[in-house]
Amino acid sequence: MRRSMDRHNKIDADKRITQRFLTLNEYKNCDTLLCFVSMDIETDTYAILLKAFEDGKKVFAPKCIAGNEMRFYKITSLDDLYGGAYGISEPHGDTQQFEGNDKNALCVVPALCYDKSGYRLGFGMGFYDRFLSEYDDIYTVGLCYEEHIMPSLPHESYDISVKKIITDVRTIDTEV
Repeated sequence: MRRSMDRHNKIDADKRITQRFLTLNEYKNCDTLLCFVSMDIETDTYAILLKAFEDGKKVFAPKCIAGNEMRFYKITSLDDLYGGAYGISEPHGDTQQFEGNDKNALCVVPALCYDKSGYRLGFGMGFYDRFLSEYDDIYTVGLCYEEHIMPSLPHESYDISVKKIITDVRTIDTEV
């Protein structure tokens, strides 16, 4: 479904998702942003990253390490990224690592699709569930195209739902 999206429709949807995200109080009030660096089939995060740099946020991007572990490292520009594991742009890993002591952190979580409860279908490696299980005080937001919101998805006890989902059409508050 993602690969078959019309390029112009994807660009428009990405802009609407970015605008919605940047108006969130959770974004405006966060000091630290943990954000995935998008691949071409994902919701574009480059405009979000650039705005976060401009807004003076501390920005951390994920890096896959040691097989199936993921950590976030500080970046100060897009120049701090390189082609890493799985063809995903990631930080070199020689900068400050996110340790969880940032009181006002927001994490943007990728997914192929979400359900209305905030559970997601990812790429099946469990990186984000393992990472977020260590930091349960981080506010989480998912980005997703509206047509990829499902009524429900199967999930296990170790799966972690996001607190909000931003689509090109609406904001879904999953904390009900």
